[in-house]
Amino acid sequence: MAASQKRKAKRAPPISIAVAMSRLELMLKALENQTRDAIWAKATLEAGNDIVMADYRGRTFDGANCYNVLRNSTQTALILSLSKLFERPRGRQGQSVGMAFNRSDLASIPVFLHFLKQKRCRAKILEIAERGWDGKFRHMSQTWAGDCLAALQRCDDTARRLTSPDSRRAAANLAAFRDDHIAHLYSQPRPWNANRYRELFFLLDIASDLVSHACIALRGCNLDLKEMEQIWMDEARAFWKPALAAAIAADP
Repeated sequence: MAASQKRKAKRAPPISIAVAMSRLELMLKALENQTRDAIWAKATLEAGNDIVMADYRGRTFDGANCYNVLRNSTQTALILSLSKLFERPRGRQGQSVGMAFNRSDLASIPVFLHFLKQKRCRAKILEIAERGWDGKFRHMSQTWAGDCLAALQRCDDTARRLTSPDSRRAAANLAAFRDDHIAHLYSQPRPWNANRYRELFFLLDIASDLVSHACIALRGCNLDLKEMEQIWMDEARAFWKPALAAAIAADP
């Protein structure tokens, strides 16, 4: 943007603290649900790939093509979920970044952090925590306040991970995945680099941490998505292992 355009950019009009807090709560619910979907997709994809590579690498059998369809569909679901989680609002020309975020209806991590970092929102979050979130057990207010502050600090630590070179590279590759393999159809297929799964999982790890910490700060709820991921990995293995074994056994 040219210097003259920067000077003309309008500042974001303030929104009430009640609206800001309502948006934080609504976004956290949406982020939690989308992160759960992404973790389920990752667990399903990773468990299936691990079993195939360990037990059936290089083998062809009836049902293998169906497995490939399921794998590709799960891969698409993971990329779509991550794209939603990390989407940034696009402001109109002459609109400041703050205004674009304030007016956006997106429930994404960048928008969530835009509000979470504001001092007035943090003061209100701490006030709610001191009441025990549900207004009960006021005698525990100092403990709740300490838990809330610690969770907010962990949110800040997680947010800083998004500014690292690895995160920026992963976000750029996520956008390329979406554009090259999901959002658009090209006459010449774009190459797929399977090694980039590591970057997708890296971004999902950040989303999982942020949502878990934010749930403590805003709700007083100890949501351990990492523990849930292990449970879902076990369930995915419980599906893939007998399903693939049965396909092999039935192959004439």
